[in-house]
Amino acid sequence: MSSRHQHPIAAGKSSFDLVDHSRLFAALARLLPPGGNLAVIEFVREESSPGPPCAIRLAPVQLEALIVSCGFRPQPPLPVAEHLYLMLFERC
Repeated sequence: MSSRHQHPIAAGKSSFDLVDHSRLFAALARLLPPGGNLAVIEFVREESSPGPPCAIRLAPVQLEALIVSCGFRPQPPLPVAEHLYLMLFERC
């Protein structure tokens, strides 16, 4: 299979690991109509027992930069649990 047709996420043992962030968010931008919403829950970028290694977690500013570049407007991050935050984005 050519890399052009590879899926931007890969199945892990118990979750999905992003292979290519920019391809995933660009695909979501194509699928969502203007005004459509995207919600992303991510682990806080600090060492903690649950979740992926800290090195692959995205800080809110990193996540915002990736998604805004694909045509979304961000809302401020919201804490949703001790080790998680939520960011909402609206398709421009």
